[in-house]
Amino acid sequence: MTAADPVKATVLHWIDSHGEEVISFAQELIRIPSVNPFFGAEAAPGGEAQVQDAIGQRMAAIGATIHRWEPDAAALAAYAGRPGYYAGRDFTGRPNQAAVLAGSSSGRSLLLTGHVDVVPPGTGWSVDPFAAARHDGRIVGRGAIDMKGGLAAMVMAVEAIVRSGYQPAGAVTVGTVVDEEAGGMGTLDFVAQGYRADA
Repeated sequence: MTAADPVKATVLHWIDSHGEEVISFAQELIRIPSVNPFFGAEAAPGGEAQVQDAIGQRMAAIGATIHRWEPDAAALAAYAGRPGYYAGRDFTGRPNQAAVLAGSSSGRSLLLTGHVDVVPPGTGWSVDPFAAARHDGRIVGRGAIDMKGGLAAMVMAVEAIVRSGYQPAGAVTVGTVVDEEAGGMGTLDFVAQGYRADA
């Protein structure tokens, strides 16, 4: 770290000082069984919405405006025949979300995006797949890599900047979508709503 980069040094210091908080948030997300309902009996209804709740609460606490809506499957029929479109989806209780942190000026905007659903845990686990237990320095659980860990990293990176006393010049949107593990309808809807990195 150089003396010429005090902002980076301050933010990295915050992250180092709050490592357990970052890990705890990742565990919180993993412990929500947000199995995509496309997979049937193993799915826990409402899990995707609960992950959105956790992310929304964390982002709202640092000043983000939370936009949440259920994708409109009928409207998305306009994408039939294109990548990511699958007919027959029901998005009742399965919201997409955009947590938008306003910028301090007219700087370029940034979109950080990921999905909140996971595939079923399957068989062969030696531990509870939704316990998010720590073993040998690792968090073990369904979705730890794909992609609850990534979601936690995005949210906590933005929080680290804000908690360090800085505000990005442009708006930062943490966009979290449903239904990625069984197609891509959540992402199609997110783009259809106009949430883009260059918006």
